[in-house]
Amino acid sequence: MEETANKKKLFSSLSLTKEELERQVADYKTLKVYESARGIPLLILVAMFAWSFGLTQFYPELFTLADMLVSILMYVPFMVFTYFGHRWGIVGLLTLYTFDKWYIMAFTGSVITSLIFWGLVSIYLYRALQVENERKRQKEVVLPLEAEA
Repeated sequence: MEETANKKKLFSSLSLTKEELERQVADYKTLKVYESARGIPLLILVAMFAWSFGLTQFYPELFTLADMLVSILMYVPFMVFTYFGHRWGIVGLLTLYTFDKWYIMAFTGSVITSLIFWGLVSIYLYRALQVENERKRQKEVVLPLEAEA
């Protein structure tokens, strides 16, 4: 019984509180990128791309600029659709990022760093998905009521 309570507590600490979720949905169009649930993971990924680009310049033996460009080309479409609130874009971005981290762990041995960054980005993508699910739920509630009027 106590183990179930601990699991719920851990999961709830990863998700948005009810108040924060309501604020994210109510202020969806006016929140700045660094305040919105959909913007924060994108900013983290952009910062990671900038860091990776720097590494390609100073440590080309790690990975090449071509590798970096291919990675950006794969991520950018999902990042754009995530920013514009498409739930499938969030899920696609999370899936791509998860496979990317698995690949890095398997072939470079960078397990701890990969898990830390995967956890960070995944938590924020999950929160963005929570906001989009709530927005969809609210639209589904409003639309049937409008049809009756």
